[in-house]
Amino acid sequence: MPSAVSTNGTQLLVVERDNHRALLWNSIPTVTKQPADVVLGQPDFTTATAGITQSKLSSPIGGYIDKNRIYIVDFGNRRVLIWNSIPTTNGAPADIVLGQPNFTTNIAGATATGMNAPQGFSSNSLLQGIKLPSGY
Repeated sequence: MPSAVSTNGTQLLVVERDNHRALLWNSIPTVTKQPADVVLGQPDFTTATAGITQSKLSSPIGGYIDKNRIYIVDFGNRRVLIWNSIPTTNGAPADIVLGQPNFTTNIAGATATGMNAPQGFSSNSLLQGIKLPSGY
């Protein structure tokens, strides 16, 4: 069940909720059934189990890729994971966790550092470098 799609213009990221993973293509697919290059949240392309570690996901529903980073909204674990560089290996561990005190905790939080049910991800990076008229 794909739940999010994002591209940085070169690579493509597709988040799959029910397979507890995100698929990464190093170039935008140009043919039907082109296999992904990297899987995040799982050790390989055939495993589909939920988990709560630095390299596992549970029902991710949002994601975003820019030129340098990947962001995944890990709904089932009440957190957002950030990779500070584009991963090149399957199951690569995330670098940063938001919404939880560490990579192995899953508690609902209504604080400045906690999350309960993150739903999506958005970025204004498309506007970076664009000069807007005054008043915007």
